[in-house]
Amino acid sequence: MAFSPLGWETAWVSEIEPSACALLTHRLPDVPNLGDMTMIPSRIRRGEVEAPAVLIGGTPCQSFSLAGKRESLDDARGNLALTYCEVCDAIDDVRRSDGTGECIAIWENVPGVLSTKDNAFGRFLSQLVGAGCELQHSGARWADSGYVLGPKRAAAWRILDAQYFGLAQRRRRVFVVASARAGVDPAALLFEWESVRRDSPPSRETRKDVAPTISARTSGGGGLGTDFDLDGGLIHFGDEVANLVAFSSKDYAADASGISPTLRAMGHGASHANGGGQVAVAYGFQNAQSGETGKGDAAPCVAVGMVVRRLTPRECDKLQGAMPDWTLVPNKHGKPMADGCRYRMLGNSFAVPCIAWIGKKINAAAQGAPTARDQASAGRS
Repeated sequence: MAFSPLGWETAWVSEIEPSACALLTHRLPDVPNLGDMTMIPSRIRRGEVEAPAVLIGGTPCQSFSLAGKRESLDDARGNLALTYCEVCDAIDDVRRSDGTGECIAIWENVPGVLSTKDNAFGRFLSQLVGAGCELQHSGARWADSGYVLGPKRAAAWRILDAQYFGLAQRRRRVFVVASARAGVDPAALLFEWESVRRDSPPSRETRKDVAPTISARTSGGGGLGTDFDLDGGLIHFGDEVANLVAFSSKDYAADASGISPTLRAMGHGASHANGGGQVAVAYGFQNAQSGETGKGDAAPCVAVGMVVRRLTPRECDKLQGAMPDWTLVPNKHGKPMADGCRYRMLGNSFAVPCIAWIGKKINAAAQGAPTARDQASAGRS
């Protein structure tokens, strides 16, 4: 969804979780799923798998999350961050041999990776840029943004929050952009001039270029409707107005706001690093003219006899920047995907506008000196 509108095609994916595999099979039926990520470097070197111009990876976050046991790189899932570096190396070796120029790598994870006891981020950066030794931070943890240059490639990192990219969700994630390709500067792809930075709280005024609140018009049917409303946290029903806030259902509404808290994988107990209850929404109606509380004649999709309900999977699709019901596909048994599986996929996924923003920067940089093969392959990634 992020790169296709920019003219790119997906060359392959690597996924093993059954529900996500079913979604990929349905949405990208012609794209091979390579499965086990640890086998990809050797397959690329043997020529069995294409060496793409761009590699996008979000290796598992559970071992780095502040909510989990934080076994970091000792956890096989966490160690896939280093496997990602091996995939980058294999791609670059093949592309250099072919004369097509090294790849541009994009990696995403939770901010907790910046503060693990085993310095996971320093070890990841070291392998990514070829530093030859473990890189160290200068404070209590790695900074929210930075840049390193090594023998293999340069890498820049920065925490981006989805709420500053047009979504009504607070979602802070670390993004790393790295490349050895001539003419490609990762810092230029990820950093901005001070006047246009996307890491300060946006105004919630009714404008098209700021992040919306969780409130949404109910026209079009289904949950919060088809388009998020920018009307300062209000939903209108004729003369009635609903004030709407969202909060984590297991957190006693301590994080209640007009912006949704981070979507998580849901459906797991406290031991799961990305667990937590579904996001809940609460609303109270007022008479638009008098300001007094009234019952209101609300659409059933919002008022269901109580003033608190959970966000639907369809609404969570939209909070990640996906099309409504993007995750409503047949499961491996041919039945409609269960809500729990949809919540889990969305909680583990990228916020689409963040990746699209990086993609636009890559496109702008690539217009400078594309290689002959890149032109001939029409931007396969």
